[in-house]
Amino acid sequence: MYGSFIKQLNNHGFTKINSELKKVNVNVIRGEEHYKHDNFRKGCRDQCRDIQPKRQKASEQEGHIIKNKHLTEEVKRLNQKLAEQESVYVIENIRMANEVKCLSGQIKTEVAATLDDLQSSVVLRVEAEQTRELEVFEDAVDSEAAPTSQDTQPQPDKVTSTTDVTLDNGSALVEGNLRKRKAGNSFSHEQELQGRKRNFIKNS
Repeated sequence: MYGSFIKQLNNHGFTKINSELKKVNVNVIRGEEHYKHDNFRKGCRDQCRDIQPKRQKASEQEGHIIKNKHLTEEVKRLNQKLAEQESVYVIENIRMANEVKCLSGQIKTEVAATLDDLQSSVVLRVEAEQTRELEVFEDAVDSEAAPTSQDTQPQPDKVTSTTDVTLDNGSALVEGNLRKRKAGNSFSHEQELQGRKRNFIKNS
């Protein structure tokens, strides 16, 4: 601020008189600066109107004009370059957006294909496992339902006497009841196995 003020004093025709004051033995405090102007006098305010800034020389004015022209051209050139860079950035952004979109589509397609393959392999594996377990279960059911060698072994013919007819009739009745009960138990057991088989298939 102080430097700008001194510059304005010099521009308006004020001159520094420190050296002149020292010549006439006026005590000047160190650091102070004294200026004077012919139209800047005590009690003569009207003369202050004549204090005008110095006119610049024609050469200086031409220099400023040329400098301003160069600066204007430089600003115009920079603005044009900035516009070109912005257009390049816009084109690059559009290209990158299209590339990202294309890559995203490819990734989605590959992921969907991979998921389909995994799902198919899992389904095939589960079906194979269920088939194997069903075969094992059927083999177990068949082995439990198969008659034993004692049941299929033929019984030898018995020679009965007349005195054993009554006993044979009673034993035949008992044996018939036992066979009916055994057949009923075998049928119930077979129904239970069939129910277990259906539950197993349903749960699988």
